[in-house]
Amino acid sequence: MSAQVVLQQDVNKLGRKGDIVSVKDGFARNFLLPKLKAKLATLKAVAQAEKLKQEREKEEQAKIKIYRETAKKIQGRSFVVTAKAKDQKLFGSIKTQDITDLLAEEKHDIPPQAIQLAEPIKLIGKYEIKIELPHQITSHINLEVKSDEDK
Repeated sequence: MSAQVVLQQDVNKLGRKGDIVSVKDGFARNFLLPKLKAKLATLKAVAQAEKLKQEREKEEQAKIKIYRETAKKIQGRSFVVTAKAKDQKLFGSIKTQDITDLLAEEKHDIPPQAIQLAEPIKLIGKYEIKIELPHQITSHINLEVKSDEDK
């Protein structure tokens, strides 16, 4: 037998809060219900779950809009970063977090995992950096790495 339950919180490998799932009776009775991770799928609980899904969808659409606007704002923009260098080689390297910080100075909220670098930048020069935001939204920026002695 299986029981229909509405999840009250995210449950690993089962679903997110508000999802209606079928689980074995024993799993529902002995784990989900006593730990308040789910409630039985009554008409009221299902209605609440549907309302939560609609709210979640609205939030997701708002996030997508923000990601698209951000990608549009930074597309093709050029940024300059200076670092200590000798003979075209940097002391250290430019990593995704450094690029994130550079973008944050310009009021662009980009997570470090969105910046696609095959490896840290270790040489002076010009680079095209791909930024992959959630929902397959991509953008590119140009990054010029200069020596701090060139000032």
